[in-house]
Amino acid sequence: MRISAHLHSRRSSADLLGRKFIYQTNGEYSGDKKMATQVPSQSTSTSSQIPVYESCLLVSRHKLLPAQENDINAVCKQVTRTDMLPTDANELKKFVEQYTAIIGVIPLPLQVQLKQFGKEVILFYMESVGTVSTKQEAEQLLAKAGGQGVILPPAKEGEPYRISMYKGLLKVKEIKVEDEFIIKH
Repeated sequence: MRISAHLHSRRSSADLLGRKFIYQTNGEYSGDKKMATQVPSQSTSTSSQIPVYESCLLVSRHKLLPAQENDINAVCKQVTRTDMLPTDANELKKFVEQYTAIIGVIPLPLQVQLKQFGKEVILFYMESVGTVSTKQEAEQLLAKAGGQGVILPPAKEGEPYRISMYKGLLKVKEIKVEDEFIIKH
């Protein structure tokens, strides 16, 4: 379900740890509050293995954690920020054509399209720490876990607070789709 009010505007620039960010908003808001978790391979990057991209598009509606900002600065020479990506394939292709990498929380169908357009797709890897019933417990659990994470408030009354820790950036190397008929005519 998507509620949209196409505003497509540029907001004032902000400085993110020495990098200039151009904020773009297309006014769309996705009401889906569920997070998909992807498990990274066991290899870790060293500074000699970290790729650097000329122009990155950051896709996020949320304030970044300092560790996320540092990681983005390590991989991007220039960063432009947007709240959402267009869902129409032609609009999406035109919207991202000037960027070498797209970073953020990106739905799987858009990841597939971006890879088809030849773009690098980089995701924030967030690991679930747990759930608790109160905000105070959530803050305590986050502090105990090291503090580089987020507290996700309940979507509905009676649901728990969820705590997730930021663990790094994941580069999507390949997306493979396998299908089979369940009914064939």
